[in-house]
Amino acid sequence: MVLVLAVTAQLVLGFLLALALHRVRRGRGLVVSLLLIPSAIAPIVAGIAWWMLFNARTGPVNALLEMAGIAPIEWTVTMPGALVAIVVALVWQWTPFVAVFLLGGLTTIPPSVLEAARLDGAQGWHTLRHITLPYLRPFFLVAGLLMILETVRLYEVPYYLTQGGPGNETVLSGIYLFKLAFNFRNFGGASAMALLFVIVLSAIATLYVRVVSGKGRTV
Repeated sequence: MVLVLAVTAQLVLGFLLALALHRVRRGRGLVVSLLLIPSAIAPIVAGIAWWMLFNARTGPVNALLEMAGIAPIEWTVTMPGALVAIVVALVWQWTPFVAVFLLGGLTTIPPSVLEAARLDGAQGWHTLRHITLPYLRPFFLVAGLLMILETVRLYEVPYYLTQGGPGNETVLSGIYLFKLAFNFRNFGGASAMALLFVIVLSAIATLYVRVVSGKGRTV
């Protein structure tokens, strides 16, 4: 669930942010540099920072909710609060990276193609659907794969936010492997599970590439 929600939000919000950045003419380099700061922060630091933000007693998130007349939420120990906290943290850290990546794709669209579309009367949604998105398909492919890999291998952010709780509701693969190896001392099982994760992830990546590249076939 975390994988689907986080990657989908990162791609959608990253695309919208890339479209906004593409309209910026002055100071774009500075804006891009500032946007990449979250991606440069160490995951362990980001995990601790978001735990402090979502802390039920002292966190500013609940403080803002109280100001709005909403009862405090136990973000890190209840569902769906724990899931929301992890997804928000991941979206904050990696959406700017996706946006900058897709911005590079937008700059590769030939101006002559866009001008020809305008002369033919294509505007707004039609230009986006028939020109922008097809040109960006390879960039979406790479960005999506990178975000899938990042989310699957993730350990620090969800561990410091929820430690896999409540119960095992937010135990991602990274946390599961860590607990299996170091909490239960099952190094053989952890090694086998890591290999299984590599195989499953390879299958998911292959399927994703076929679907996004438009080569999927219905059997």
